[in-house]
Amino acid sequence: MLKILVTGATGNVGQEVLSLLQSHDCNICAGVRNSNNAKHLLGNNIQCVPFDFTDPDTFDHAFFEVNKLFLVRPPALANIPTQVAPALNAAKLAGVEHIVFLSILGSKHNRFLPHSQIERYINQLGIKATFLRASFFMQNLNTTHREDIKVHSELLLPAGNGKTSFIDVRDIAAVAVRTLIEDGHQGRAYPLTGKASFSWCSRHWLRFVPLYASFGQL
Repeated sequence: MLKILVTGATGNVGQEVLSLLQSHDCNICAGVRNSNNAKHLLGNNIQCVPFDFTDPDTFDHAFFEVNKLFLVRPPALANIPTQVAPALNAAKLAGVEHIVFLSILGSKHNRFLPHSQIERYINQLGIKATFLRASFFMQNLNTTHREDIKVHSELLLPAGNGKTSFIDVRDIAAVAVRTLIEDGHQGRAYPLTGKASFSWCSRHWLRFVPLYASFGQL
């Protein structure tokens, strides 16, 4: 049976990926740093295995008999050669056949991004991969930016006149699961965005408010 290890399992995308994978005939493992906390969040139906990018002692058990890996870079880890590459080396040695990596829109053109460095390193290792280059998460508006919107009614970001496309993490997860379960996605990179782009100017946000109202009251 296909065995899939999901990293970033307690994050917003990882949880959705795990939820969708449960309807497929595969062995699912959630790679987590704290199994007790993860069980409380994910429930008892998800098998949790200890995994920490910065702890090589967790690699062998986490990657044991894993065929496919859903890879999410922890935001705090930016030094790819020392903090992420060792885990990828272990994945290759363990026989992982396919990595689906949650990357970021624009990584192809900005080689300094940690996501771009990870993409290149995976390619150097020779592991078959699919890169999901996602745009700004819709859910950031009622998590990371929730207080700014609620308290100050504004978002202060160095965006200038640039525009951003937003995407629901549930849509990212749906694509991720298809690339993990289906054949034919190896060696592909998919840009994942919403249907429209919005500037960060206040007059445009009046059109955008209804789109994220369903994610929770501000």
